[in-house]
Amino acid sequence: MQHLSAEDFVMHKAEAWVREHIAQPFDISALAQALNLSPRTLARRAQAAIGMSPIQLVQRVRVEVALNLLRTSSLIFADIASRVGYSDAPALTRLIARESGMTLAEIRRSQNIHRE
Repeated sequence: MQHLSAEDFVMHKAEAWVREHIAQPFDISALAQALNLSPRTLARRAQAAIGMSPIQLVQRVRVEVALNLLRTSSLIFADIASRVGYSDAPALTRLIARESGMTLAEIRRSQNIHRE
């Protein structure tokens, strides 16, 4: 994901902030304040620089981290969901399926194939 924000320093800082606060509920005002921007300016900047809204950036980072944990750990999915800021594991399941085109079982199976 960091390749999306690499060319824009503010978006790079935004992504780093999201990763540092990944388990917490997302608050656009807190992110904007950390970047010394208004929420509206942040939204415009994100759209222009990476083609997505701040919440889409958060979701993309959360999915990326969740997929990495699915592939590299034996954590149960509810724990993974909690670690990436979702109290509703089924919501994350749907988001992962939409973003990756794979089910959780397929992702775990691919993890085992790559380890053999």
